[in-house]
Amino acid sequence: MTLEDVLNRAGQMNRAERWILWTACGTHHPDSLPRTEEGGAKTKRPRYCPRCWTAFSADGVLWNPQCLSNELGL
Repeated sequence: MTLEDVLNRAGQMNRAERWILWTACGTHHPDSLPRTEEGGAKTKRPRYCPRCWTAFSADGVLWNPQCLSNELGL
């Protein structure tokens, strides 16, 4: 899966659905997540969570943050 695929998949979800999935995942451990198929050298490729479609840079920085709970009125 490419980084573009991951970002598109996340973008297809509504904010509430994505928030619920992201909170259900708990703490992400980027080292245990799959890498994208492209985006740099194999060890520098972004990672992603296949459950909530959150993408992380090779350094573990969140690329596509989900909305915050206060945006949902929680």
